[in-house]
Amino acid sequence: MKARSVRSTLIGAASVLVIGALAAPGPASAAPPPAVLTAADLPAGYTGYRTKVQSGEVAMVPSGDTSARCLDATAAAATATRGAQSREASAQRDRFTLMVAALSAPAGAQLGDLLDRCSTGDRTFRPVAAPADLARFAPRLYWDSAGDERVAYVTVRNATVVVRTVGPAEPFWETLRKQVALTDR
Repeated sequence: MKARSVRSTLIGAASVLVIGALAAPGPASAAPPPAVLTAADLPAGYTGYRTKVQSGEVAMVPSGDTSARCLDATAAAATATRGAQSREASAQRDRFTLMVAALSAPAGAQLGDLLDRCSTGDRTFRPVAAPADLARFAPRLYWDSAGDERVAYVTVRNATVVVRTVGPAEPFWETLRKQVALTDR
């Protein structure tokens, strides 16, 4: 699939991050993004598997947060993701959604800072401690205020894993562990 620069809400949570539209295209020599889980690798019951490859940088925070903290975090995320490509996959199970992405740049901390420092509108995300088996990667893990949306940003081998789920916790943890293991190979 050809890489392209487009708007995307898949890298972020609650439409916090947007890739592309305001960003200059990455260099032609940008590393390809790591592989993402296949449909067969996703938790049971998820259907409608779709993938796409994109390029660009974090371009804006649609919530309109113009605080210095948020603008600084946005600038750092844009710098960390400049020239990167992402490979993304998504699927659904009933009313639940799952998205997994692998970004060809180490930006887990910078993407996590966006949720720490920027307002996400009427929803808030709180940091969650990493389980022991993932602690060595220092993942940035977040739950939304309602407890049904989960987001992870993990830097693994000079790449970034992003997992976002809406629904029960089990698919989030299963997907995160499998994608981190795949990227760490």
